[in-house]
Amino acid sequence: QHTVSEGNMVWQDGSITAAVRWATNNPDVITLVILDEVDHLQPEVQSLLHGVLEGDLLQFNGDELRMPPNVRFVATANTSGYGDISGRHSAAKVSDSAFTSRWSVTYEVTHLPPEAEERVLIKAGAPAGLAAHAVAVANETRVEGASVSQPIVLRQLLAWASGCRSSDDPKHAWGWRVLANMPEHDRPAVWELTKLKFGW
Repeated sequence: QHTVSEGNMVWQDGSITAAVRWATNNPDVITLVILDEVDHLQPEVQSLLHGVLEGDLLQFNGDELRMPPNVRFVATANTSGYGDISGRHSAAKVSDSAFTSRWSVTYEVTHLPPEAEERVLIKAGAPAGLAAHAVAVANETRVEGASVSQPIVLRQLLAWASGCRSSDDPKHAWGWRVLANMPEHDRPAVWELTKLKFGW
């Protein structure tokens, strides 16, 4: 990418270019390049990655780097590349098959098993006796036909756990870090679930 340095436009390696250079200089180490939320990239940017994903040349600033065999690309996305059907990821772009077909393996990842999610929350600061209740509330919002339009995600639960670690009252932390983060029309249903599962 070009950037301004001391009044001049200069080239500065971005994450992909820097990773490819590092991998070239360290051929015995598998190098993972993670493209987070790749379905938010503009289609023309996705097109620029075609050759890179096929192990061809990385072209930039009039220069090029050959992709070393020890580079692996991993992408995360909220959609399958064909647009959002859930109503929760409206900013995601539709990818054409020229892009999606260049990924050799695709995995669909759902929420963690309850016990694992509880352990994550406890490690993040949630009281051990309350973590299971938090996961139980969240899981009620994640099922088909849930009484809410948006599920509670792990990121929200971690914010609650962090508040508990910071000595916030767990009930207050839940209100400010989970309920307040829900769409307004979902809050009454989530509060009813909260009272039921936590006994508040």
